[in-house]
Amino acid sequence: MQDPSIVISSKHTLLNLGLKSIISENFDTRIVIPKSLNELRKVLQNECSVLIIDFDNHYLPEISYVEKIKTEFNVPILVISSFNGSDNFFELLKYNLEGFISPECSANEIKESISSTSVGEKFYCKRVVNLIVSNQISTSSDPISKKEISTGLSPRELEVTIALAEGLSNSEIASKFYLSIHTVQTHRKNIMKKLGISSLAELVRYAFDNKLVNK
Repeated sequence: MQDPSIVISSKHTLLNLGLKSIISENFDTRIVIPKSLNELRKVLQNECSVLIIDFDNHYLPEISYVEKIKTEFNVPILVISSFNGSDNFFELLKYNLEGFISPECSANEIKESISSTSVGEKFYCKRVVNLIVSNQISTSSDPISKKEISTGLSPRELEVTIALAEGLSNSEIASKFYLSIHTVQTHRKNIMKKLGISSLAELVRYAFDNKLVNK
């Protein structure tokens, strides 16, 4: 069996080259860039550690097809997009995908997004966090249920919650509070469990609802 690969699905040559360069410098893994939907499906029949989909230049027939891929191939999906069409972004959020980043992200942020999503963790870049918060301000339709602050979060867990809602990555939080990345990951799991939520989007909205962070 072949080693797990990182698959990049994009029609954009420069983006493919940039991602390939970052991945090659930071990960010891195969990189596959299929040139069509049929090629993509064939590649995903082999083990894949993460699928990166460029939603500004993709091969999918429609946005909802991403759910079919995720279900059929059981692969972590990292979306990269400028998110100019925010309606598409919020539709994608419904599919519980592992990560969302933009082309403006730094190399370090892209590296961490791949590391996190490849092991099933959620990763949203700062631009995505801002989109979620902006949506919470502008609409009250289908809101995530508000919860009281008295959820049993420890002071440290509350600090980590705020940091996550502000868009800090695991490594940035670890550096800020002098913790190991493993400790930050543990706090993150405990916070999700105590709040009764399952996604970073819910955590961001929770923090905004309870005025833990400001726009």
